[in-house]
Amino acid sequence: MLRPSFPGLHCFAYEPPGCIFSTELTKVSRDFITSFVRQDDVIPRLSFHNFERVRDSFFDVFCRIKVPKIQLFFDLRQPCTERFLEVRNAKVLRPQGAIPKDTSFYATLEEFRAERAAKNSESVNAVQLHVPGRPIHLIDSKNNGLYHAYWAKHDDFNTVEISPRMLSDHDIHCLPDVLSNIQVST
Repeated sequence: MLRPSFPGLHCFAYEPPGCIFSTELTKVSRDFITSFVRQDDVIPRLSFHNFERVRDSFFDVFCRIKVPKIQLFFDLRQPCTERFLEVRNAKVLRPQGAIPKDTSFYATLEEFRAERAAKNSESVNAVQLHVPGRPIHLIDSKNNGLYHAYWAKHDDFNTVEISPRMLSDHDIHCLPDVLSNIQVST
């Protein structure tokens, strides 16, 4: 809104919500807004579509469970090292392509997904929303507090990253230290 009065104005958005700009408005704002997104920060990934993707992923995993749910509950309570995670998953989950499609649960799930898709295509939810402007993604690939920055695409934030740091990456108090020690990547 200030651009007509101040054409040289440039906005720097730190960890902005991801549910505010349409694709078209994002393209228009690339020249005067730069957004900084830290690693797995959930806030820039907040959008209706992203949470629908999380819900659908949950249902996909739920369909893959091949043991009684109570057994899975107790299995998950036991710590598992990264080394044995694949073995544990193979015991409790079917492969992605082996989901039984002849169950009443799967039929109900497909009805639900079709109903949601129809509703979303007809409503305000049909619009995919993004972080504003041109995003810079800050990644701490070695988990040592040194972040690398690169120009990201808006699609890079179309999934909610479920991780131990998804909330802590939104801590604005750490951001000045993160930005002062940034490593620039091309």
